[in-house]
Amino acid sequence: MGWMTGLLPTTTPAGTRHRHAAPASGVSAAPDPAGQSRPLLMAGLRAAASAAGLGLLTVTVLVLLGWSTAAESGASAGEALRSAVQVWLVGHGAALAVPGGRFSVGPLGLMALPAVLLYLAAARATRAEAVQSLRPAVSLTAVLAGAYAVLSALLALLARTDDVRPLPVSAFLAAGLLATVAGGAGALRAAGCWPGLWRRLPTPVRLAAAGGGTALATLVAGGALVAAAALAAHHDRAVELIRGLDAGTLGGLLLFLVCLLYAPTAVVWSTSYVSGPGFAVGAGTVVSPWGTELGAAPSFPLLAALPAGDGAGLTYLVLGVPLAAGVLAGLLTDRRDRRLASPQLTGRRPVAGVGMGVGAAAGLAFALLTAVTSGAAGPGRLGEAGPPWWSCLVVAVEIGVVATVTLLVRRPGLLHPAKG
Repeated sequence: MGWMTGLLPTTTPAGTRHRHAAPASGVSAAPDPAGQSRPLLMAGLRAAASAAGLGLLTVTVLVLLGWSTAAESGASAGEALRSAVQVWLVGHGAALAVPGGRFSVGPLGLMALPAVLLYLAAARATRAEAVQSLRPAVSLTAVLAGAYAVLSALLALLARTDDVRPLPVSAFLAAGLLATVAGGAGALRAAGCWPGLWRRLPTPVRLAAAGGGTALATLVAGGALVAAAALAAHHDRAVELIRGLDAGTLGGLLLFLVCLLYAPTAVVWSTSYVSGPGFAVGAGTVVSPWGTELGAAPSFPLLAALPAGDGAGLTYLVLGVPLAAGVLAGLLTDRRDRRLASPQLTGRRPVAGVGMGVGAAAGLAFALLTAVTSGAAGPGRLGEAGPPWWSCLVVAVEIGVVATVTLLVRRPGLLHPAKG
């Protein structure tokens, strides 16, 4: 049984036990970077494919339901499938070239579908590969976003029809950005990197970011209430528009779903309204508390909430929404600072910096919302729709000034320093 001695542990003169595990060739046991990157590459590709596949399947089922109820349109099944891909691309914020113009105002509610799918796919891939640090999480996100963007651009080329042509560059950029944000959030969360990244930020930046999130949430909630109240006040007009479309039972349900998907877009427009800049529903039009100038609007039920005539009376009360948002953000920022072991807001300059930082954070977030809910809504005069680009600057100034004043009021010693 001497042949077994090579398999048994041996003892060194110092008494340390070891096994004969080193290969005869002397190959190093150091990890292979290329070998580590291959699983991440495949995981990212699989995540992109699964997110795109599930999203396309969901949208295709809905579009085919609508196609089955509109047999008189004469559209073939192939055209219906291409339409499904077009809807899926619009849900990412991609632009479509239509006769006489473009369409790029996608439903913000539909964008939630690919965002959630990308988040979940990235989180699953991160956990499956046991990623627990920042660098591999970023690498996985890069592969996922790149593959998703390329796939979207290819689908944009395949989904072209004589009347509607998705723009590949727009599809590539929009899908890549959404995949980076949503997929990156899922990967970083699953890898456990969020707490460490948040702690690395300077304390004033954390205070400003948290305050900006509070302000934006309050502002959007106010915009949602105003939009709901306006739609309720013009309920009869909305019902008349729905009846005029004569969509039938199933078609009516699909129309309701479309309105539901566009409801978050309407909330963003309403948020710009309560902030002051308002929004446009066509070139040369404006809807704001200061006045309304409208032409012929599309027969879309949600547009029944548009006000008629000049803004007056109670419409000016909506401008109290950004005031309330700034005050609430200032109060909560003050509360967070007082709970810190070493408070930051001990002078006028830090208070002004954090207060205006609250406004900058809210304005930046609102800029992203307006970017995906503004653009062209069709040919001709509908080439301009949504809040103006500078509405985010107004939000930043409004929130920043009110939050700064609130912080100063909460610290009377800074307003009236003791003499001597």
